[in-house]
Amino acid sequence: DSDDDEPHHNNHPSTTKSLLCDQTTQSLLELSQTLTLTIEALLVDIVTLRIRLYEFLRWFSYTVSATKAEGTAADSNERLTAKKKRCTTGLVQRVASFLADG
Repeated sequence: DSDDDEPHHNNHPSTTKSLLCDQTTQSLLELSQTLTLTIEALLVDIVTLRIRLYEFLRWFSYTVSATKAEGTAADSNERLTAKKKRCTTGLVQRVASFLADG
């Protein structure tokens, strides 16, 4: 049983070889930073889209209810439903803004 057949493991920093060269390491670091920024921008876009979709659907639901309520009695269910779904001026302005901007 000789230990000569087994590779010697020396973890001393001056004798350890890097798995990747410095240029590859730097390149991978830059790529990972770019990927991180891209993913972050994508998440911002997803959250923005979700908010816009939610607000658009609220406005659309109110518009449909208000249209159905036109010409009905003041105390009709259609008018009550439209009143409950009424949107704030701010929401209407945001929807109008992002629809106009594309």
